[in-house]
Amino acid sequence: MVHSLNVVERCPRRRQPRASIAIRSLSLFGGAVTADGVSIRVRGRLRSRVSIHGLRVFGRPAPPRTQHTVLAHWGSLTVGRSLIAGRGTRRRVQAAVVIHLLRARAGLPAGTTLRIAFVALQLPRAAARPIRRKHSRPLGHGPLKLTPEPGLRGYVFPVAGASSFSDSYGGFRADVSGNWHHGDDVFAAIGTPVVAVATGTVNRVGWERIGGWRLWVRDRRGNEFYYAHLSGYSPKVLRTRRVRAGEVLGFVGNSGDAFTTPFHLHFEVHPRHLLYLHYDGAVDPTTYLDHWSHLKVTRAPRPTLPALPAGNPGHEARFVFGELLAARGLTRHAPTTPPRIRVPGHDVATRPFTTALAHEQPGGERHRVPFVPLTLALVFALSAGVAAALIRRRRDAAPGAVGSNDA
Repeated sequence: MVHSLNVVERCPRRRQPRASIAIRSLSLFGGAVTADGVSIRVRGRLRSRVSIHGLRVFGRPAPPRTQHTVLAHWGSLTVGRSLIAGRGTRRRVQAAVVIHLLRARAGLPAGTTLRIAFVALQLPRAAARPIRRKHSRPLGHGPLKLTPEPGLRGYVFPVAGASSFSDSYGGFRADVSGNWHHGDDVFAAIGTPVVAVATGTVNRVGWERIGGWRLWVRDRRGNEFYYAHLSGYSPKVLRTRRVRAGEVLGFVGNSGDAFTTPFHLHFEVHPRHLLYLHYDGAVDPTTYLDHWSHLKVTRAPRPTLPALPAGNPGHEARFVFGELLAARGLTRHAPTTPPRIRVPGHDVATRPFTTALAHEQPGGERHRVPFVPLTLALVFALSAGVAAALIRRRRDAAPGAVGSNDA
């Protein structure tokens, strides 16, 4: 129920847009997500204040400032301030609650994005133009404000299949350079094919501590694109450097520091004239992702991996790869025993995202006890019972036997 709604108004002196919206008794998807109140107030083009009261997910209280909360197997919830770019560079949407559907739900197709309590703002023309700077000191010290044209045609969306994403570029990240998010996260089911956005070359294929299984694609103009948290690779990526736009590179997963998060692809755009900034030369990929064409169907090869990293990362990589094979229908069962690993920026992780999902979400599939350990436990219990019965029988028979011998 909408409690109040104010349209965008301009202050005649400051010329700053103002808007507010408040919603009470929010209930979505049959009560899967509920809230006592959701509101957003906008003061200025990029300043907003979000208030969320009594937020509950599947009947359980949810933290008011979490980045992503999984919604069973069909979606994810993002709360708090969210900036989402629309078609073109002059439109910004500020939303209090965003729900991404990874599977069809309530008559809505997979890939649908729901924005609750949002305000669309039109930026002035001066702010919409790409900022072209060369070696200016502010560059590389935080999120960049420019989105230059790549200079080529025929770019495609990096995930082939149902997916959703929001503009999380520039958000706080404790374990990366500068403590800010250098790209966007594209959420999709594990095993969804990841494709080359452009024709060019691949490099730096392999394991990285934070990115997990990752790779870079360089187009013919020298622009570079970073893919992270894959669950496996296409065999061709490990054999050759040349790739074509739309060709399968790997598969969506949650390797690296994403092991306890929903499955997604972390994607970055590094324009060629900002490569001197190294990793901090990443620009906001949202505008590009909004315009690039999506591939609906693609023939995916059998997944493969290079040599596994040593230690805990190898255990994690093996577990995620087992989930990938099960998702692609190449094995009958997914792995049920998660590794005990240390995720960068977190404590020791005893349960990955999929295990936590099955135990915490209503209707989730509980992990089955393996057949062999269960059988051994039953045999041991029966053996112990038989042994106890024999001991009791001998104790009962002992007095009679001694008396007969004395006689």
